[in-house]
Amino acid sequence: HVYYTPSFGVQLAARRLLAMVDRAVPTTGTVPTGATTGAPPPLVLWASRRLAKTRHVVNEQTVWGELARLGHRVHVHDGTGSLSDQIRWFNNAQIVVGPHGAGMTLIMFSKQTTAVMMFPLASEVVHHDGYYHHVASSVGIQHFVALPLFALNRNKNVTFNRTHVDGIVGFVEQHFNTSGGNGWQKEL
Repeated sequence: HVYYTPSFGVQLAARRLLAMVDRAVPTTGTVPTGATTGAPPPLVLWASRRLAKTRHVVNEQTVWGELARLGHRVHVHDGTGSLSDQIRWFNNAQIVVGPHGAGMTLIMFSKQTTAVMMFPLASEVVHHDGYYHHVASSVGIQHFVALPLFALNRNKNVTFNRTHVDGIVGFVEQHFNTSGGNGWQKEL
């Protein structure tokens, strides 16, 4: 049996840290490639594990390119920014996409209207009660998906095929073109 922090604890921590970040002076820390300080908030935030040993999407640049070709701005979060910058990026993102990993914990700072697509571990697909499901639910994220199509092996990297890329692009397109984002899963 797994114990997760009570929802009110996640909510309280997120609110307090967001308040601290809002009062903080902007940092001059490292900004990941593709990001610029003072730019409008990113629309699609890709939580990359490119610096990790496992669960890295080897061809993630293919997905970024496809999204950019369709006119979407993609900001890549790889954990190298300051904590306050990372909190801001997640809080400003309209859509967050990425594999199961520590970076996805920052969805606790996302707005309730942020759409989140996480590539789950195979064990989470079976139980639908993983840690990130709990975090999303705790902060009231209204649209969180972790589809079996994207299931990851905990100890391996993954290369997405055309079906995976189309599924991610479809998720992003659906959430920019509708208010509810329902129905796209039936197409996968």
